[in-house]
This record gives sequence, structure tokens and C-alpha cells, in this order.
Amino acid sequence: MELISPTVIIILGCLALFLLLQRKNLRRPPCIKGWIPWIGVGFEFGKAPLEFIEKARIKVAFWTLAYVLSHPDIHKAIMEGISSVFGKAGKDKIKVSEDDLENLLLIKWCVLETIRLKAPGVITRKVVKPVEILNYIIPSGDLLMLSPFWLHRNPKYFPEPELFKPERWKKANLEKHSFLDCFMAFGSGKFQCPARWFALLEVQMCIILILYKYDCSLLDPLPKQSYLHLVGVPQPEGQCRIEYKQRI
Repeated sequence: MELISPTVIIILGCLALFLLLQRKNLRRPPCIKGWIPWIGVGFEFGKAPLEFIEKARIKVAFWTLAYVLSHPDIHKAIMEGISSVFGKAGKDKIKVSEDDLENLLLIKWCVLETIRLKAPGVITRKVVKPVEILNYIIPSGDLLMLSPFWLHRNPKYFPEPELFKPERWKKANLEKHSFLDCFMAFGSGKFQCPARWFALLEVQMCIILILYKYDCSLLDPLPKQSYLHLVGVPQPEGQCRIEYKQRI
């Protein structure tokens, strides 16, 4: 009997390793993954970066859509708002203006409340100059770590912190680009990311377009988040299927 060639053995070994890694990554965070290690989706991004970002944006909106659909009263209020601005039909092409967004503030509140609940586990900053904190001198070169995830669950700053309550954002002065006190999802300090408001705008528009075009409902309960994920958006522990059909 002929022996299996080394090439076949290598191919089968690589396939087994790939399947094993896929099984281990069932709880991976929401992301767009590639087939080639380290390169990932670099080729796809380089070929059509704007199309790639659009796909990623639809996925960055997952938790917001899941929260809205899991709260029927909020979902109903949002759909009524969308119908009052754009009409009930979902087959027409629409353009979302700044005025439209101002008339749909509940969606912005939902996005911010979702970010509050699904904030990164930790944000790290390197001390450039010695800084005094609570009578302690932190020397340059040390790392300071802040957990927005747990800060946003402090009842002192966010009453009933585990509840999804978009109405709490009524108190924020969003017109002057000011968040609620102790909201640290995007970090803080003198040099904050200028694109944070653009990112919020993109998610808002994505949610509006999805709910305008489709009737959506959850097939599974809202999944819990994994406490094993430290950086970026917390990943869901289980599946969350959504049934949708085009609105006509």
C-alpha cells in the first residue's frame, strides 16, 4: 500500500488546524475576518475601502439594533418617528439630512446607551509627564488603565446601570457635543478622537435605513455579553438571529 504523500499530510493538517481554530473562535467579537493569517482582509480593504467600511458599519450597529428590537416600546416609538419623517413605505430611496436626525433623537439616544453598556473593558494610556492623582505621583513611563465598562455600571453616575434606558440621554447637551458625566467610551483628555461624532452619525444612519427598509424581529433572546473580552466591543455569548422582510 502506497504511503500518503507529505503534501497531502500537510494539507490535511492545515485543514484540521483551521477547523480547530474556527471552533475555538465561536465566541469571537463582532468583526470581519479573513482567511490568511496576519493579512486578514487587507486585500479586500485595499481594493474597495469604502465598500469594506460600509460592511463593517452594518455589523458596528449590531448591539444597537438588538437592543431596540428587544424593547417593543422603544422599537414602536422609533418606527413611528421614522414614518413621520420619511413615510411608511420602505421601497423608496431616501436621503437622511441633519434635520431628519434632529427629529429622530431617540435613535441617537439608543446608540449612546448601547455604547454605554457595551463600552471597552479597558482603555490604556502611557504617562508622558508625572501626574498627581489622589496624592499619588504617577511617574512618566507608567501605564494608567481605566475600565469604561465598569465605570458605566456605577449606580452613582448611571442609576439602574444594567438597564437599557435611552431616555437618560435627555440630560446630555448633545447639541454642543457633550456627553453625560463619566461617560468614557471614547476616552477623555485634551486630545480626543475627532471622528467619534462621525462614527455615531454613521451608526444612526445605518439604523434608520435598516428599520425604514425592513420589518425586523428577534428570533432569539438578547444574548448576554462575554466577560472574557477586554478590548473593543464586548462579544455576545450566544447567537442572536434576526428575521426581516422588506417593507412595502
